[in-house]
Amino acid sequence: MKMMHRNAALLLATPLLLAACTSTGKGGPQTTVQGAEGLPGMTELDSGVGLSQDLEIQNLVQVRKNDYLVAQFELHNKRGTQINLEWSVDWTDEQGLRIDSNENWRPLSIGGRGFELIQITAPTPSARAWRLKVQKPNPIR
Repeated sequence: MKMMHRNAALLLATPLLLAACTSTGKGGPQTTVQGAEGLPGMTELDSGVGLSQDLEIQNLVQVRKNDYLVAQFELHNKRGTQINLEWSVDWTDEQGLRIDSNENWRPLSIGGRGFELIQITAPTPSARAWRLKVQKPNPIR
């Protein structure tokens, strides 16, 4: 009888253990920040612990050019060694609905204590906000 209870407990615990081991995002835990037209800064929505500690966004500028929202910022590597990552952007309209932009994950390497200037342009004039997603590279792609 004890063996049956132990097996039942193992069967119940297995999905929980598998869920705990599963990473989020395509290549691992993501760091996601959001910016929007008319807001002076960005908001961190969720965080992959390692990337959140290693990266910092500075000097955000957002303007309209030919009716399209353009955002520019520096992505700083706070580590002393090179960091390899990939990033993507999702765009939303005034109502918060996602705009299909066929954005792909883009690889990026930033040297130790270095930074990269990133400029993103909205896919349509109706875009009002964006979400930058950053994660460690996915070796499967």
